Amino acid sequence: MKVIILAAGFGTRLGKFSENIPKGLITDQNNNSLLGKLLSDLQTIPNFNNSEGATIITNARDYDKYANYLKENNLDISLINNNILTVETSLGALNDLLFAIEQKNWQAEDILVLPSDTYYEFKLTDFIIFAKSKNSLITVVNDIQNKNLIKNRLGCAVLDNDKIISFEEKPNEPKSSLAAIPFYYYPTEFLINLKNYLAEIRTSSSPGDIIPWLLQKNITIYAYVATGKYLDVGTVKELEKLKQIS
Repeated sequence: MKVIILAAGFGTRLGKFSENIPKGLITDQNNNSLLGKLLSDLQTIPNFNNSEGATIITNARDYDKYANYLKENNLDISLINNNILTVETSLGALNDLLFAIEQKNWQAEDILVLPSDTYYEFKLTDFIIFAKSKNSLITVVNDIQNKNLIKNRLGCAVLDNDKIISFEEKPNEPKSSLAAIPFYYYPTEFLINLKNYLAEIRTSSSPGDIIPWLLQKNITIYAYVATGKYLDVGTVKELEKLKQIS
């Protein structure tokens, strides 16, 4: 298994704040960064080696900031620059993912895709164990109990046991309270679907954009139902919530 951490977004909803601090380097009240927590969790995976098995893809604006963070914290992990300098020319999450796969020559690997800007409390190893028991794309959902918190903001899934039967990105009228968390597991044989999607659709702003397309083609997608707190740190309001989490 190889790991790709998506950190190429420009954090436009955070305004001026994200121009100085990439979302992955945002810290909680204990001064722990979101990226730092994620990299620590990777160490809990048996026999996993950061330097050989993981990479971060970011944009040209934030590349030096991430490079300095990794150097200052003695973190041996590769960093990819997608060479995009502005929001207007962004590749989109799935194009970034494919770019990273091709840069690392990981076309024959299982790929774990992780967000750099998400606070979560479930165990990464539990998700991986669940994912390896299936033979398809796997994502994560969290029941946040309130559909209004999903409306126009988050991905929304409807499940039949652990199979996704409906999925919408930022729906006007959510069909459930299951919010999508952007963790994904791509088995090697499933990567062809990523290439086919991008060849047909060409653009994607969210890694979850591929799910409705796959469902239309009657391809089975599974979801791991996570527990614990979850926060997509994309707005100033959510940033304030992060600072309050103990």
